[in-house]
Amino acid sequence: MKRILVTFLLLVCSATAQNLPSKSLNDQPWDLGLFAGFGTDTDGRYPTQFNFLMVGGRIGKVLTSEMGKGWARGNFEWAADIIPVYPAFHGDSVFDAHDGVTYGFGANPVVLKWNFTRGKKFAPFAEISGGFLVTSRDFPVSGSSSFNFVTGGGAGFHYFLKPKRAITFTGKVFHLSNASIGDRNPGINSGLQFTVGYNWFK
Repeated sequence: MKRILVTFLLLVCSATAQNLPSKSLNDQPWDLGLFAGFGTDTDGRYPTQFNFLMVGGRIGKVLTSEMGKGWARGNFEWAADIIPVYPAFHGDSVFDAHDGVTYGFGANPVVLKWNFTRGKKFAPFAEISGGFLVTSRDFPVSGSSSFNFVTGGGAGFHYFLKPKRAITFTGKVFHLSNASIGDRNPGINSGLQFTVGYNWFK
């Protein structure tokens, strides 16, 4: 009897752990999240390395029910990121007398995301984003602009701890440019960003 009870409990727990992405994302929920991460440039054109710290939040909405079959089954989501903590760390040689830290605020008002929902607990996703970074002085070099556009694309996954609750990991390639609204537009041609966060789907 004891073995039967243990087996039954294991089956119940196993059943409740199945298809969490589908159960959590299929009813077109809101996506609320907090995240932190870092970025670094891979440009190689400057005498210093640019490194970024990012702390922010996300609000999104799953816009469709599940579509597709097999590994591609999933749904489409629009989201926006607000990043109030977005400093850049760099060597003094770029800014002459500056102290090597440029403070910034950023946002990605457009994040287009496809959630793959076939998994049991893991929900991989792919996304592209468009946004901006406003800094306390011209960035990445003096005489450019304190306003830059930031575009990116990448992938990651949600790991569902329980229905509607997930830890999220994301990796992106990004490009930074002021689109020639400044006197100079050196930009950062390429860089990498990595974030970890926690998401609620409501």
